[in-house]
Order: sequence, then C-alpha cells, then structure tokens
Amino acid sequence: MVSQEDLEKIKELWQDAWAEMMEGRVTVLRVKKFLRRITKGRRSRQVAEQIAAIREAKPESARPEDRVEQTKVVDFDTNPEAPNSWKRAPPEEELDSRVAGKWTFNPGEVKLLKPTRRGRTPLLGKDILPEFSDKPVAGAQIVNLYLSNPKLVPEEWKKKRNRRILLLGNIFYSGGDPCVKYVFWDGSKLDWGSFSLEARLSVDDVVLLVVTAIK
Repeated sequence: MVSQEDLEKIKELWQDAWAEMMEGRVTVLRVKKFLRRITKGRRSRQVAEQIAAIREAKPESARPEDRVEQTKVVDFDTNPEAPNSWKRAPPEEELDSRVAGKWTFNPGEVKLLKPTRRGRTPLLGKDILPEFSDKPVAGAQIVNLYLSNPKLVPEEWKKKRNRRILLLGNIFYSGGDPCVKYVFWDGSKLDWGSFSLEARLSVDDVVLLVVTAIK
C-alpha cells in the first residue's frame, strides 16, 4: 500500500513534470513515461484512483494562461539586462516612439522592417534613427523572451544566418560609442550582440517593431 506521503511526493513530481513540459523542456512522451514509472507495482484500486486523479489535475502553474503571465510578458519599462561595463543612455537620447509598458507576447504583432537606403551611400546606425522616430521600436528587454523560449523564434528569422535584428528601443554606451543590442540566428540558435550606431549597416539588417496598443 502506498502511503499518503508517497502520494504527495508523486503529486509534487507530477506538477514539476507538467511545468517542465509547458516550458518546452520535456516532451509529452517523457511525461507519459514518468507516469508509467510511478504507477508501476501499485495495483490497488484505491491507489489507482488516487494516481488517476493526480494525472488529471493540471497544476495551476501549468495552465497555459498562467504560463503566459509568467514567461511571455515583456515589461518594456524595466531596465534591460546589459554587461556591467555598459551604461544606458539618458531617456532624451532614446527614441520617443519606443515601446513602453507591459506587452503580452503575440507573434502577429512582431514585425521586421528594413531601413530605407538611398543610392549607394553607406548607411550608419545613427542615420536610421530619424526614420524610426515614429515607429514602435522594441527595446532590449525582449531579448530574454526569445532566449528563454526558443520555440517562439519565428522561422523567418532563421532564413538568413547572422542577420542583425536591431533593437532600437534602448541605447547604451560601451567604450564611448552609442550602441544597441541586436539578436541573430547563428544557424542553430538565437543569440545576441551589440552594434555601434557609428558602424555601417549591412544590406540585410532589419529593425524589430512591436505593433500593438500597449496597456
């Protein structure tokens, strides 16, 4: 006979398995194997009913709507993570059109826009700031969303390896030059880097926008 203590342990492990599955760290198949393992040798009807009830109960933290609140909400009002040597520029140096407030992830609201080029004149990072001064540019706070949730990375981003997706919403100073964060697909995963606004843009560089009404 399984003790109540054992059942509580099973319930706790089941909740952990659900949470990991919701975060994409384990598959449904692994959870099913886990269930077969914990039910092995437990043949009594009472125990079977108790474990069945545990299997049917999705813990509160595993409900999709709660996972959105925990891992898929970006607060663009927080200070973005950056190396200790970086200093964030004063607000007056950043674009007024940058996204602000809390944003719940919606893939349909994430857009990439290529800066306008005129002729063969080299285009520097700082040259595109006026063009995007009235557009909802995403800040560096969005980086962790994609790094923590690889499955959210759009297939479109993977088509051009090492293409810079610029995050113009926040400007930093690193080594004296103003710079912004960017994300890129390295062929196997998404990563991030820094781009000096004094540097030339590549023809493939794009800017990340979040087209939504921020509440």
